[in-house]
Order: sequence, then C-alpha cells, then structure tokens
Amino acid sequence: MEGAITHDPANLDMTFSTNRGNVGNHPIMSKAVAEGDAASIRVFGFGQSMSVPKGATALLKLSDTAVDSVRKDVEGVPGADFDWIEQAARGRAMAVAFTFGSGRVVMVGNADMLTARHTKEFEPFGMNAPSNRNREFLIGIMRWLAEPDR
Repeated sequence: MEGAITHDPANLDMTFSTNRGNVGNHPIMSKAVAEGDAASIRVFGFGQSMSVPKGATALLKLSDTAVDSVRKDVEGVPGADFDWIEQAARGRAMAVAFTFGSGRVVMVGNADMLTARHTKEFEPFGMNAPSNRNREFLIGIMRWLAEPDR
C-alpha cells in the first residue's frame, strides 16, 4: 500500500515460515523454507503490504490481524506534522509472484530483508542476521525469474 507501513500484532517479529503457515506454495518457497523447518524468512523494520493480484501467489502472507498505518497530514494542529490512520491489511502479502505476459514478476514490500549489512552498532541485519533464510529466499526469487518457460 503506497505511503503506508505494515505491522502485524499476530506476527510482531514479522517472520514467515512453514511452521507458522504464512508462506505460499510456490517454487520460490520450496528451496527457501523447507517443510517443518524452524528457520524462517524475516522482514526487518517495517514494510508495505500489497494486494495479491488474480493468478498470483502470496509468498509471504499477512495474518488477519495485520494493519497498514497510513500517514495523514494534520492541518491546524500546532507541533503536529502528521497523524496515522490504521487500515486492515487482511488478505494482503509482503511478497507476491506471478507471470505477466511472457515474463515473470516478483514484488517484495521490504527491501531491507534482501540486503546484507550491519547496523551502526555492528549488529547483523538482513541476510547477515543469524537464523533466517532470507538469502535462500533471494536466490529462489532470482532462479525463478531466470528460469526459462517450460
């Protein structure tokens, strides 16, 4: 959702795994998260949700309690630049995949999860963080996008 940040009270750490039942059934996910694997794909910080187009697969599914917080400017209130309005993100996703014409598309609502870096305090972040399979998720995306049609 444009201009919004997504958070999920039922999934506060924004992790996605087969154990939690919030990953889609798609070739990208088959290598990224093995069935019953405790390792998961993790979103870092806030991302943005997206609708799941007809014929698409929600790779990272949001729960029914997920919320998009949309920034709204507040006029005439001294010291307040903006306020937040919450909208349900039920049925939306943090990542989707689909074919379009003769091509393939993957959309991800959080870029930080696909980076490999450290915070200012030198804590591992993104693909560098321990106990996640974000690197395998990115490799799965790239392989699926590059795979020739059968």
